[in-house]
Amino acid sequence: LIDLAKEDRLEERLLDKESVGLQIGELVPNGLGVKRYLNCALRVKKLDSLISIFGFPTYSIVGYTNVPKAMTVILHGPLEYMEKVLPIAQKAYDEGNFDGYQLAHLIDRVLWLNGKKQVYGTQFYFIEDKIYLFPVEDPKNLEKRRKKMDIPTVKSLQYYYKNKPKGER
Repeated sequence: LIDLAKEDRLEERLLDKESVGLQIGELVPNGLGVKRYLNCALRVKKLDSLISIFGFPTYSIVGYTNVPKAMTVILHGPLEYMEKVLPIAQKAYDEGNFDGYQLAHLIDRVLWLNGKKQVYGTQFYFIEDKIYLFPVEDPKNLEKRRKKMDIPTVKSLQYYYKNKPKGER
């Protein structure tokens, strides 16, 4: 009975637009590091339920602090799910209700997972203290594309990660 009562309260919260931002915030608690990716399928399922009820998690729906949390769930979910939400994210960006960096990250992740070159250079890896981008289309104009989406330069990204403790990268 206790479990059923908890489920009833959860259903009430799911239908309460005021709490949708809190619910998304709870999907990815701060400071979990690698643990945040555990139970990814459950997180994607819950986020997808919230999206079907309230729409894509834009700033006006979930607030500025919870959009990146929703994106963490999306970006670590199955490729098919990322491809499903990409056009919705693009529309939200076109309407001025979604961050360029978040959209660029999603676009690049989908391209990279499909074996294609990324557009904005958001997918990278480290060897020692140096960042290496996965293949990028038209590298000569990369910084122009990054600027258009309000993404820091690759050089500033390198500086940021070089000075960040290794356990936090």
